[in-house]
Amino acid sequence: MQKKERVEKEHRKKLQMADSPKRILEQTKEIWMVKVADQITNLQPPPGYWTRDKIGRYREEAVEIYEALKEGSRYLSDRLKEKITGTLSHQRRYRSGYRGSAKSGKARND
Repeated sequence: MQKKERVEKEHRKKLQMADSPKRILEQTKEIWMVKVADQITNLQPPPGYWTRDKIGRYREEAVEIYEALKEGSRYLSDRLKEKITGTLSHQRRYRSGYRGSAKSGKARND
């Protein structure tokens, strides 16, 4: 992909993301809940080949969704907020190869 095409694609993605919460707010709260649940899933441990920049973009998107849709479901909003705040500390552990719990020694599945 040419550099210009990649920049244009990134720009379109940013415009879509900026418009997404506005469009979702026009829908029922059940649809809000689906979007929040999707964001929770998106903040699961990333593949090892993802860059910090890409992980950061997913986190930023989750913050925007949280701010826009947090009134849809308290439970899901709380879960998303936990994932958002845990993402940065998880990034550090994931990048350093940490995959388990210090207490149990078993692998965790956030």
